[in-house]
Amino acid sequence: MSATEEMIDVGALQAELAETRQARRAHDREYRDKARQLREREESLTRMIREARRPAPSRAGLDPHRQAGRHAEAALHALRRTREGRLTQAEIGQRASIGTGTLTHAMKALEQDGLVRRTGEFESRSPVFTLTPKGRRGLTRRRPGS
Repeated sequence: MSATEEMIDVGALQAELAETRQARRAHDREYRDKARQLREREESLTRMIREARRPAPSRAGLDPHRQAGRHAEAALHALRRTREGRLTQAEIGQRASIGTGTLTHAMKALEQDGLVRRTGEFESRSPVFTLTPKGRRGLTRRRPGS
């Protein structure tokens, strides 16, 4: 084999290498697009599954996935267990075993939902909350299936 034939072979190999690289890049772009589509579909399905697994809203009419939902329901139950349906925020916290910061958020959520009414402040400067008729109805309503 002569030196010229060797150069032609090397040139052909280099051309083939360039074509192979170009084809690989095109394949990689196609693969990236397909991988991106699959990731987006996976994220969408994950969100749908998460939504489907969420429990139904609680008996009190609260969204249990709101930050204050679980504590708000406990506060409602503490109010319901009184004859008057009226307690100071400090008393609600003690009866429901809820910390002051968490209870503040829970009571705001209940007040916004119209389930309790702030009726003033006691001598200890702790707000007094009273169950509204809507709050009483929400607690007495039966859960589906029970």
